[in-house]
Formats: sequence, C-alpha cells, structure tokens
Amino acid sequence: MTAPLAIADGAASGQYAVDFSWNEGASHSNGLVRVGSLPEPDSDNDGLPDWWEELYFEGPTIADPAVDSDDDGMTNLQEYVARTNPRERTSVLQLTAAAFEVGGFKVFFPTVSGVVYRLLRSDDLSSWAPVGPDIPGTGATGEATDPDAPRPDEARCYRILVVR
Repeated sequence: MTAPLAIADGAASGQYAVDFSWNEGASHSNGLVRVGSLPEPDSDNDGLPDWWEELYFEGPTIADPAVDSDDDGMTNLQEYVARTNPRERTSVLQLTAAAFEVGGFKVFFPTVSGVVYRLLRSDDLSSWAPVGPDIPGTGATGEATDPDAPRPDEARCYRILVVR
C-alpha cells in the first residue's frame, strides 16, 4: 500500500516534527514514502512490485515488464529499477551531456533522490569497468568524471548503472 506522508514543520502552530530513519523495508520515489516488508508483494511474479504497478498503472498486475510504456527506450522493469516514471517520456535514465575537462572526461545524467549510480566505461562493449566512486542521486543532474580520459580521436563507451 502506498500513501502520502506529510512531515510537519516543528515551528508551525499545532504541528509536531518527527525524526525518522530506516535501513530496510522503506523507500521513497517521486515524493512518496513507502514502508513495507521485504520481499515486496508481486502478485503476478513479473519483477514489478504491486505498489509500483498500482502507482503507475492503476492495478497490481497490469504492467508488462518487457514493454516500454512511454516509448523512451527503457522497459517498465528498467524504469522500476531506475526509479523513473514509466508513463513520462522525459523521465529516463540516460547520459545527457559529456565534455572533456581538466582532470578527465565528464558525463552528466539525471538522478533520483535515494538512488545510487555508478559510471562504467568500455573500450570494446564487451567488458565494463567502474570509474570513480558511486554517485548518490539528489534529484538534480549528476556528474561523473573519468580521470583516464580517452584522447579525442579514441572511442570509449560509457553507461550509468543503478547500484541501489
């Protein structure tokens, strides 16, 4: 079950602030906080939890994990993992810009608060290596730098992995 959670400002008259934290069993996405037990209920065993299918598809067994519902290049299962909106074409995890800068080659990508990302690189598209530390999502544009940047005449591929 998903429900909105309001956290009141402690200074407001008649309202009280509450501090809380969690390690497991709770997550947040798109302004909603969800508290549940692990593993998450998945009535149709398709890899998409019921709460997520209800949030975006109005029923716990409606979404097909292999379908790209918003035609943005990511399947519904990939959208779930990335915590992007499967019904919004502009909500997609992809590299949005790249530039050679002092210190290396920098890539930019949209992030979701609470999601952790890792930049990977490959020179042959068959083996991928992590580049730098993991990047915590903030909801703003994320950036990662490859300090061992290729020369401008060399080809190198990059991708962003959702770690958790």
